[in-house]
Amino acid sequence: MTFDECKKGLGSDNKFFVKSRFAVCDGASFLQAWVQNNRPVGESMFNLRVIGTIPSNSRTINFQYYFTDFVTTGETGAASMPITMKGNIPQSWPSRVRYTRGGSLPAGSRTFVQLKAAGTFNETVTASPGQGSSGTTDLIFAVYEPAVSYTAPAPWKLSGATGGKLFMLAPRWDSASYLANSTGGGNPA
Repeated sequence: MTFDECKKGLGSDNKFFVKSRFAVCDGASFLQAWVQNNRPVGESMFNLRVIGTIPSNSRTINFQYYFTDFVTTGETGAASMPITMKGNIPQSWPSRVRYTRGGSLPAGSRTFVQLKAAGTFNETVTASPGQGSSGTTDLIFAVYEPAVSYTAPAPWKLSGATGGKLFMLAPRWDSASYLANSTGGGNPA
């Protein structure tokens, strides 16, 4: 799925967009209201869209993070505002599954200006075979949840939310007979 397909699929009111069982995306806008002396003096915002895709015969899901549409109005401390992103897996079935992660998703925070310049990051998530539910399907389900948080740099203050979470459909790995066996199953959906 391309960025433009994701953007069009989300439109103005869809919570997520499913192109196929191998491509899904979600997005959110993050608005910051800047306050000084207990009065609003400016606003900033940015958008995040995350696209999850799965290559054929693979046990790896690629989550591409797109930070776009950076805007400021009035007086803000947005330029140096630290923004942290994390791909959480809050639930997994079975719970004992261990995932291997890779990619370029920063471990620490980046400023508004740094994110505007870099724009795109990715995280890969792989589930090795043999960890799933008993039986021949070796089935694994999980929830992947991108999260964003930010704080106002001193001496600034923000009013309202200081981040949020995107919901991604549950990834699935299995070894069903119709899938290629070269990867111990695959094509997570």
